[in-house]
Amino acid sequence: MILEICNTKTKSTTDRISSIIRAPVASLENCERRQTLFGGNRNWFEALELIEQYNGKPEFDHEIDARIDLKMVSSPEKPTYRGEKDLRQMLKDAGFPVFDHEKEIEIGEPFKRTRPDLYFEDPSGSPRVAIYLDGLSKSIHGDPETHRKDKMIRMQLESQGIDVIEIARSDLDDPEAMRLHYKRIAYKIGDKERADSFD
Repeated sequence: MILEICNTKTKSTTDRISSIIRAPVASLENCERRQTLFGGNRNWFEALELIEQYNGKPEFDHEIDARIDLKMVSSPEKPTYRGEKDLRQMLKDAGFPVFDHEKEIEIGEPFKRTRPDLYFEDPSGSPRVAIYLDGLSKSIHGDPETHRKDKMIRMQLESQGIDVIEIARSDLDDPEAMRLHYKRIAYKIGDKERADSFD
C-alpha cells in the first residue's frame, strides 16, 4: 500500500512539473499567470532533473507491525483509538475504578476546554485525575509550540485541583513502565493500599 502511494505521488509530481515547464507561453497574460502561480525563483528544469535522478522505485523490505490500530470507533461511549481502549481495560484488570472516557473539562482561556483520554473524579469531588496518552494537545510532539500548549493545559488543570498523568502509548507494552504508572495513578486517586500493592 505504501509503495503504491509513493509511486503514484512521485509520478503525479513529475507529470505536474513537466506540464509546467513544457507548456507554451502563448501570451504575456499566460506568462504572468505562471509567474504568479509558480514563483520566479524556482528552477523547474532542475526540479524535474532531481526527481528523475532520485526516482528509484521503492522496494519491499519488511512488513510494518501494526501495533496501534488507529481505526475510529463509531460509538461515542467507546475509546476512540485502540490504545485508549487498551489502557481503560488494563486499569480495570488492575482493579481500578471505572474511568470516564474523553470527559470534557472547562479550563478557561485560551484553550477553553480539554478532553483527557481517561478521567477519574471521586464522588466527593476530590481527588480528580486526568490521564492523557502521548500528551495533552493531541499533536506531534517535539514541536516547541505543542510543548508550550501542553504545559499551559497542564497548568490550567492543576490550578483547578486536577492531577495530570501522561502515559506514552509505547508504555502500554512495557510491564515495568505500567507498574509505575499504576502506582502513581493509585496514589493520585487516593488509594494508598492499591499503590503499595505495585511495589
